[in-house]
Amino acid sequence: KGLGHGTQSHLRFLPERHTDFIFASLAEELGMIGSILVIFCLGGLLYRLLHLGTHTPSSSSRLIYLGTFAYLFFQTFVNIGMNIGIAPVTGVTLPLISYGGSSILATAITLGIASSCARSDRGKALIEIR
Repeated sequence: KGLGHGTQSHLRFLPERHTDFIFASLAEELGMIGSILVIFCLGGLLYRLLHLGTHTPSSSSRLIYLGTFAYLFFQTFVNIGMNIGIAPVTGVTLPLISYGGSSILATAITLGIASSCARSDRGKALIEIR
């Protein structure tokens, strides 16, 4: 329909269109290209967390990376699943996209901790030869 011209979201046919059903609103207004772009961006973030989690020498950092990956993957899967009708409507927001103070704050803190681990693990190698 075009940006700002979605009938389902602007005529309030979608309940909670800015939080729970943000993916449906984005899909209606931005089309398939916009939906795929959102999925690829979130997939890239998830891939990077999984890559960091499998290639870090520290077990505590591995747990942080994989926990952050699981947290974001679950939220993304449930939100997109309930938007396309394969999961029940539960009130889970889409990470970094949905409107909501506590959700974005929790996601930002979690990604900040993972980023801090990545920065501290950057200088360490899996095998260090002197």
